[in-house]
Amino acid sequence: MFCGELKRLALIITLLFPWALSGCGEGTQNTAKNPDISSTPAIELVGEWETSSGEQAFITENMWGLDTIWAFDNDANYVITQTASNASSGANSYNKIVWTDVVNNSFYACYVLFGYETIEEIETAEYDLNDSDPETGGCNNFPWFLFVRESPTQRTPADPGNFMDAN
Repeated sequence: MFCGELKRLALIITLLFPWALSGCGEGTQNTAKNPDISSTPAIELVGEWETSSGEQAFITENMWGLDTIWAFDNDANYVITQTASNASSGANSYNKIVWTDVVNNSFYACYVLFGYETIEEIETAEYDLNDSDPETGGCNNFPWFLFVRESPTQRTPADPGNFMDAN
C-alpha cells in the first residue's frame, strides 16, 4: 500500500510541479495527440488557475498542464490525460482527473487514477471518490486540489517546460 501511495504522490508532484520533469522544457509536448479532440467542444476549465499549492496551472483545449488531453466529459466532470513522454514518473501513462462544478471561479480537482498503460484500463478502473468535503479528503484518501481562476484565456507560456510557473 505504501508503494502505491508513493507513486500517486510522485505523479501529483509531477503534474503540479512540471519543472520536476527531466529535460525541463525540451520537447515537453506529447506528439501523439488525440486526433478528434479539436473537433469536440472545449473542456470547460480552459484558462489559467492558481492551485491550493500556490502554483499556476494552465489548461488549454488540448493540454492539462504538460499532459495531453485524450478525452473529457464536461457533464460528468472528468478528463483523461496522457503524461508527457519525458516525465520523471509515469511517462506516457494515462490518468483520470475528476473535478467539482466551477463555483465562484474555482473548483476542486482529484487525480483519481494515474499511471495506467491504456485508456481502456482507466475506463474500467475503480476508485474511492467523495466530494462532500474536498479540503480534508475524499480523493482516494487524500484532499482535493483547489483551483482558482486567474484568467479564462488560452494563453500558453512561451516555454511549455515552465507551464505552471510562467507569468
